[in-house]
Amino acid sequence: MGKVVSFPLFVRSLENPIMTPELVVSDVDGCITDGKGKAVDAALLAELRTVIREHNIRIILCSGRVHPYLEAVGQQVGLEATDDPLIVQSGAALYFQRQDRLECLLTAEQRAAVDEARRRLQARVSGEQGWHLEAGRDLTVCAVPDPGGISIAELARIAQDELDDLAVDIHPSNGGVDILATGADKGTALRRVLDRLGVDPARTLGIGDSSGDLTFLSLVGMAGCPANATKPVRRLILSREGHDSAFETTEGVIDILRHYYAGGQRRTSIFGVSLRHPKTVQDERGRLTEWLNGSESTTYVSFYEIETAPGYLRANHYHPAGTKDELIRVTRGQYTVYLEDLREDSPTRGMRQEIVLRATEPHMLCVPSGVAHVLVNTGKDLASATVHSTEYYQPGHDVEHAVLPSAGYRPVGR
Repeated sequence: MGKVVSFPLFVRSLENPIMTPELVVSDVDGCITDGKGKAVDAALLAELRTVIREHNIRIILCSGRVHPYLEAVGQQVGLEATDDPLIVQSGAALYFQRQDRLECLLTAEQRAAVDEARRRLQARVSGEQGWHLEAGRDLTVCAVPDPGGISIAELARIAQDELDDLAVDIHPSNGGVDILATGADKGTALRRVLDRLGVDPARTLGIGDSSGDLTFLSLVGMAGCPANATKPVRRLILSREGHDSAFETTEGVIDILRHYYAGGQRRTSIFGVSLRHPKTVQDERGRLTEWLNGSESTTYVSFYEIETAPGYLRANHYHPAGTKDELIRVTRGQYTVYLEDLREDSPTRGMRQEIVLRATEPHMLCVPSGVAHVLVNTGKDLASATVHSTEYYQPGHDVEHAVLPSAGYRPVGR
């Protein structure tokens, strides 16, 4: 059995041309930034600002956050001089930067419902620990977990129990649980903005990651999401033949913008497969890179290192759904990772994908259980990679599956 000569064709795109958006509407937490309480990557925001300026992209920020935060984020990415409004507090208001003016979009009845929701949750939280109400919101309510406190899913159940008889909608998001007046959401606010600006929704690109974004993602003609988006959002993007980026948060937004403004083709990626950009601090001494944070160090419990000669493969296997997820990082040379989605309940079941990983590009590839994968050294020199797993090795957790045919390959170690 010899070295790899050629590789089978993996479909990467659908041959549908895309139009250039006239306007972009983007969520902030989980899209432009990593979210509340998380470090801001200044280098990536600078790259996003460069992309926006290079292509003269018109962007409106649309978030559950209050207007001072959105104004600051807008300044970071070059939106400080716009006359277009910011959609704030999940569509409850518009903020106009030049005039420093906040325009409430709620009726008296809607505002009364929000006020009552806040009163009930404030009474509930005063006798509990593990969560709190976010300060500064007056037109919506946001319940936020304390560090080390209860989960967002549990917070959503508390809100549902307390507010079931009120005319409010409950949306778990990247950093907490948003409570909005029924009928006042991001989609309704965006429709008003587009009418005022005279922009056709069909010529608008929406970027979002959580359930609160579904209303405006359903309105626009083009849609995209980063790899960290929730399953309902990614299902919507796939059904709309939008761009589901393989990159998370800020890198995902950059990837989506480059896709739509570079005249590319529509592309989909396997659900749950993502490329993560590590947090990096660089100065005159060199570079510090955080590959795993504190919480993840207890999730990924096994650590392996592999080496592969040029033209050879390793693996051709999968881990049954629910058993073992992996993070793969190339430390030397180049690998091409071929993947196939074998999960019965996946929106991308049966899809194949290929991703090139290089040591010169610091990314970690997340491969969820149920996705078969094989690594092939497609470079000219010896390649090495590290693999972090969520489970220790157990018989039956590594199942052989020929993502690539065995003929013509010589698997390492055999």
